[in-house]
Amino acid sequence: MRLNVVWCQRLRGVFRFFWQASRGMAAIVLMCLSAALAVIVFTAWSQMKETGHSETDSSAGNRPGWVCGKISGTVIEVPRHYVLFWPEYEGKSSWEKGFTENKKGCDANFSSLSMPLTWPELRSVSTDEYTKIPYGEFQGVVLTLESASFVDGHLEKMIDALLDEPASALEYLDNYRETSGLYFQERDNEYMPGVINGYYWLRKAGQVPLVFSCQREKTGKARSSCTAYFVIKHTGVLTKAQMSPDKIKEWSAVIDALSTFALSKVKH
Repeated sequence: MRLNVVWCQRLRGVFRFFWQASRGMAAIVLMCLSAALAVIVFTAWSQMKETGHSETDSSAGNRPGWVCGKISGTVIEVPRHYVLFWPEYEGKSSWEKGFTENKKGCDANFSSLSMPLTWPELRSVSTDEYTKIPYGEFQGVVLTLESASFVDGHLEKMIDALLDEPASALEYLDNYRETSGLYFQERDNEYMPGVINGYYWLRKAGQVPLVFSCQREKTGKARSSCTAYFVIKHTGVLTKAQMSPDKIKEWSAVIDALSTFALSKVKH
């Protein structure tokens, strides 16, 4: 009997060792994949820059120095130097050969348009400058515009999916942050064992018009980065804004400024 107990204890020790090792290996693999992805994106962008594909011109459907396209039927036109890497048009993805041949111009549909901006001036930051800033240290905002599938900016389905339960069931005083006027909950990150996801959301007139998704390490309380999700009124444009966590306390000013900025790029 004593032998069996000792043997079981040894088995549990071996199991714990391999479990911790597998978690460590998973984290290492994820970090390697992230680094590889960054290298691929930067290399592709560098090659496009060298070949001139990063600059759209009138023959590609855009006037020189500008990029134009539709998002949910809304025509958006911005100066080329505002765009991070390149504008994404519907068709082949950036990872497919020939994606530079996708239809461009004001009659084409954007799938994604990202712009790094200073805060609070909202001036453009070049791709060269942005890619030199270490992750988590950019003090501006990366604004991304996409087509929204949410009706009238209703993001409740999104927050319910992120929380894996109805957000409405969690909206009580203990989860309310008076400093921001937002509800807050944390969840373990399913893919990164050492990371905690934090979610903020706004409840207004029975709907959820704003969601923040943030991350922090389990060993610390400081959040490394947050992304806001909201839909610009009357446009159907889903806006994602990556920013430093300290901006959450002034989220209303940030959202208003970004909405005004995006609307100023609508071509009438």
